[in-house]
Amino acid sequence: MAAATVPDTTANLFTMMMAAQRSYTSLPPPFPELKPNKKIALKKDLIKWCERNGLGWSHDEIDQQGKIFVSRVADVMWELDGHRGTLLNRGYAVPAMFDDFVNYNQPAKAKHRKREHGNLEKQKVVELSQMLFELAGKVFMKRQAWKPVREALLRLADNLRNYASYLEKQVDATRAVDSRKSLRTDIDDWQV
Repeated sequence: MAAATVPDTTANLFTMMMAAQRSYTSLPPPFPELKPNKKIALKKDLIKWCERNGLGWSHDEIDQQGKIFVSRVADVMWELDGHRGTLLNRGYAVPAMFDDFVNYNQPAKAKHRKREHGNLEKQKVVELSQMLFELAGKVFMKRQAWKPVREALLRLADNLRNYASYLEKQVDATRAVDSRKSLRTDIDDWQV
């Protein structure tokens, strides 16, 4: 009578672990919340959004790629919160894919900070645009599941870059008008 062969469970477990390692469904762990914070809530909602949309990273990529993606997109959405109407009116709208990420940055509701949003400054807009272009160039963005996100990030980055150019033109136009308003007399033009 031949001995019954026992299936090699070690090899099967190893194969399953390796397959799980290569799957792109892992998400970053929730960001620690020492005090209630709207920016942390935004990051947590971004992680939930990734989960709902079937986005993720391999287990090895979570610390490097996953956390960076969530943090940078949260930073951009935080800075643009309160300015979406202005961007839309100027023709540089935030893509609809990111419509869930509004009303997190509300300075008027912050304790001891009763103020409204200030204007977006050109340098800050340029920084946000560069962050998005860099993020869209990451390797994981080339996966099929990430294609719509990558396109939306590139569109937003381009809109922000164009808005920065618009702001620069506005500043130049204002300076030109202000220079014409300065009073000149005959003495200013008179040469000895």
